[in-house]
Amino acid sequence: AEQLRIAIFHTNSYWFFIVTPVCFILSWLIVTKFAPYARGSGIPQVIAAIELATPKYQHKIKKLLSIPVILVKISSSLIMAIGGAVVGREGPTIQIAGSIFRKINEWLPDWWPKISKRNMIMTGAAAGLAAAFNTPLGGIVFAIEELTKTHISYFKTAIFTAGFLKQNIQTVRFINPTRIVGVIVILLGVLTSCVVQIDAGEIGVQKLFGKIQNNVLNSGLHFINPLVDVVHMNIQTQNYTMSGVTDEGAKSGNDAIKVLSADGLEVTIDLSVLYRVVPNDAPALLQETGIDYEDKIVRPVTRTRIRDNAVYYDAVSLFSSKRDEFQQRIYKSIEKDFNARGLLLENLLVRNITLPQSVQQSIEQKINAEQDAQKMQFVLQKEQQEAQRKRIEAQGIADYQTIISQSLTDKQLQYESIKAQLAIAQSPNTKIIIMGKGNTPLMMDTQK
Repeated sequence: AEQLRIAIFHTNSYWFFIVTPVCFILSWLIVTKFAPYARGSGIPQVIAAIELATPKYQHKIKKLLSIPVILVKISSSLIMAIGGAVVGREGPTIQIAGSIFRKINEWLPDWWPKISKRNMIMTGAAAGLAAAFNTPLGGIVFAIEELTKTHISYFKTAIFTAGFLKQNIQTVRFINPTRIVGVIVILLGVLTSCVVQIDAGEIGVQKLFGKIQNNVLNSGLHFINPLVDVVHMNIQTQNYTMSGVTDEGAKSGNDAIKVLSADGLEVTIDLSVLYRVVPNDAPALLQETGIDYEDKIVRPVTRTRIRDNAVYYDAVSLFSSKRDEFQQRIYKSIEKDFNARGLLLENLLVRNITLPQSVQQSIEQKINAEQDAQKMQFVLQKEQQEAQRKRIEAQGIADYQTIISQSLTDKQLQYESIKAQLAIAQSPNTKIIIMGKGNTPLMMDTQK
């Protein structure tokens, strides 16, 4: 590509203004249309593939490392070189080598000793780096710095093996000191491959040529057989949520559980499962189920047991009075299934129960009617209390009048009248008092 570019530009230097833009645009179109994940360096794609190297994310790894990526990476790099671009070697080479090794891992026959996808990708990447630099020791150092910042406990054997193979190809040209360095690298690779670190909240399950070992590795540093592949498993509390709210649960979209109640109505249930892996049962879990136990055990068992137990309750009871009983019932049934597969169920949280729209409307109408009835009872009670109050008040007035009428005599009334007349006579506003024959005197105010 470089020689072709030189030949074109030597023919006429003005070709630069045509060939370079055309090559750049053509390279961009090829990458965008046929393999979008082939753009960029290639190192971030390999790191991401290593992180996702589990069966659960197989479809994502295929986008990062595949045959289309190889072809597009090679063709776009050649076109860019023809156009005069400066294209790095290590980035494209590492992605191409990682893609090749991933495909080789898929093509291995069943009778071949099992090699983890993560180790194969890492070995290919390290080999690609060593080949790109054409200096095996430098490639090893670069691989450690760029690719194994968080994976040194997983891939140290693959890195040193790839680098040393590259070094042995050129060993005929090495002088004796370089051979000594190569031997040292081998020893270091073997020594470091015997050490594995298990982080807090994890355990390590050992696999030797595909066979699961029963003893597990707890958190910390361990010396192991360099041929053993250690699978890291999380033993912390894990949450698996099935929700009707988009992207709230473990699955995107509406993942709520739809069940039929005893009265034939469809009820929607949102649920969260809190569980963890039992450390001593982890080897059996990995052997029988694999690392994707969420999709194979947690999800199907939970959804099935909820449907099996919901048929014993009617819809309204699930929503109200029988909710706790239903939660305890499904907890016991799911706990039994989990224990048989090496999982410990810590808690089961029924987050929400949604009834059919028609049932919800009926319940609301019933609640409104009950509230109206209670309101009317309150009004009647208030009126009864008011009538009772008035009766008591009237009875008090009647009793008062009876007592007064019995205690007053003519002499008492005459005495009270004299006292009142005396008070009036002493008033500065009253000057004349005319006494008649009746009981009521006539009073005149002289100031008017």
